[in-house]
Amino acid sequence: MDRETSDRMLEELAKLVALRDLQHQLNQHISLPQHGLIIPPIQMTRFPKLEKFAVCPLPDHLATTIIRPKLQSDVFIYSPFQCESVPKVTWVQDCACEVAISVINCLPCELSVSSLALLSEGCAFEPIPMRLILPSSLLLNSIYCINCLRESGRLIITGYSCEILGVRNVCKLRDFPDRVRSKGFLSSMFDIEILPALPVLELKTSLSRAPISEDDIEPTAEITVYSGQTFEHSVSLVNTSETIAIRNVNLVIRQPKVCGGPCMIEIASTEYMKDDNNIIELRRIEPLERKQIKFRIFGIDPSAMAEDGSQKERNSEIEISAYDAPSTEETHDRIPFTGRLLTCEFIFHYRADIDGSNGEQYERKCRLPLAVSIVPAVTVAAWHVLPGDGPTTRYVVVDVTNNTEWDAELTYGKDRVIGVQPKEFCRQINCLVCLLRVPLLCKCCSEVASNAFQEAASRASHMMQMQEMERLRQILERHVSWHLDIRWSISSSNLSGSVPVGPLLSSVSLLKQLVVPVISVR
Repeated sequence: MDRETSDRMLEELAKLVALRDLQHQLNQHISLPQHGLIIPPIQMTRFPKLEKFAVCPLPDHLATTIIRPKLQSDVFIYSPFQCESVPKVTWVQDCACEVAISVINCLPCELSVSSLALLSEGCAFEPIPMRLILPSSLLLNSIYCINCLRESGRLIITGYSCEILGVRNVCKLRDFPDRVRSKGFLSSMFDIEILPALPVLELKTSLSRAPISEDDIEPTAEITVYSGQTFEHSVSLVNTSETIAIRNVNLVIRQPKVCGGPCMIEIASTEYMKDDNNIIELRRIEPLERKQIKFRIFGIDPSAMAEDGSQKERNSEIEISAYDAPSTEETHDRIPFTGRLLTCEFIFHYRADIDGSNGEQYERKCRLPLAVSIVPAVTVAAWHVLPGDGPTTRYVVVDVTNNTEWDAELTYGKDRVIGVQPKEFCRQINCLVCLLRVPLLCKCCSEVASNAFQEAASRASHMMQMQEMERLRQILERHVSWHLDIRWSISSSNLSGSVPVGPLLSSVSLLKQLVVPVISVR
C-alpha cells in the first residue's frame, strides 16, 4: 500500500471515530441499519505488530527454586535426560513480573499507543498500562510489560489490549496467524505457576557499597587494605517480611583460594551458626528480625593464591634436595605490582518457613559481592632453611621487602625489633623452630614420618598423591605457622600488620625440611 492510500485510510478512520460518542471496541460486532448487516470484529494485529513474547524470570535475588520432597519411588539411577534443558519460569506473589515483547510500527507515520496491558485468566493479576510512541520504522522495539501478582495459583496470559487511533484494540494470542506462531515467537497462551508470597532477605554491611553497572541490583562492597592487615567488619541479615519467617540460611563464601596461610575472608563470630563442610548454617530468622555476622578481611599475599598447576608444582618439589632453598624467581613472578584487586562474595541460600501443598520448599538466594584492593606492604621475598642447634631444630631465614614509601619496623621472635628501609631487602630474620620442645608439637610431628612425602608421591593415582600431599602440608602448617609470626608497623602513617607468610606455608619443599629426621646411632 502506497503512502497516499494509507494516509487517506487513516483520515477516514479518524472521521469515523469522531462521529461516535463512546470509544469503539474492536472486539465488538458492528450492526449496520442498512440491510441488517452485522460486521464481525476485526482486531488490529499489525498496528502495532507485537511478536516475540517471552516470560522473563524474576531477578536473581527474587528468583525461587522449588525443592520437592524425595520419594522412595524416585529413580535412583542418574540420567541426564531426567533434567529439563530449560527450567520453567515461575513467578511469586507480590512481586513485579515482566513479559518481554518486540513491537514494530508498520505504518508510514508515527503511531501513539496508550494503555498497553496484558490480558490474563486465573489468579488475580494487576497489569501496569504502558504508553508508547513508535516511530515509522520496521525495526524491532523491545519493551517490558510489568505486572503485579496478587495471589498464588495458575496464571494464563491470553493476549493484550491497547488504545490506538482512537479505538480500543483487544487481541488474543490464539487469533494470531499460524504462519506467525510457527516461527516460535508466539504461543497460543502462557501458563505460569505463581508461588505464594515469600520472605526477602536484605543484606546490610559496615562496608561502603556502590553499583558497578546499570543492572547491578546487588551493589558491590569495596575496601582497600595493605598486605598483612586485618580488619573486622559485619554483615546484617534482615528478614523484610512482616509475617513469614526464614527457616534456615546457608552461607557459602567464594574467595580466592590460597595454598597456605589464612584465607582472605574468615568468619569471626559463630553465634547462630555451625560450620559443616565449608557451608555455614544459620538458624531461624523471625519476621523483621535482624542477625549479624562478623567477619575478618586479611590482606593476603596474592602470590600465595592457588593457580592452575599448583598441585603439580608441589609434587615436583619433593624432588628438590632437602636443603635447597627456592629462589626468588621460582616463588614470585617478575612483574612488580602496586596493588591487586581481588573479588569474593557471600552467597546466602535461605528457605521460607512455609511448605507447598505437596511438601515443596521454596529457596531463594542473595549475594554480597566484595572487591578487595590489596596494596603490598612488607612481604616475603625469599626464604632459606638452615640446620639448627640440633637435629630437631631448624633456622628459617626469611627475606622480606618493604614495598611502601615509609620506613617500617619488624617485630619477631622474643620482641626483637629491626628497621627496614623502603624497598630494601632484610636478610637478618632467623626464626628458630623447635619441633620437640612441647609435647603437642612432638605428637604432631610423629604423624609425619621422614619419608612420608616420598610415600605420598608413590601413591597409585595422581588424585591420591595430591590428597596425601595436602594432608601432610596442613599438619606441618599448623605446627610451624605460629613460629613465623613477624609483625610490621609504620609509625609515620599509623599502619601495622603482619608479614603474610602464605608462600612459605604453601611450599612443600620448605615444610618437609621441618619433619623430625631419622636418627641413627653407631
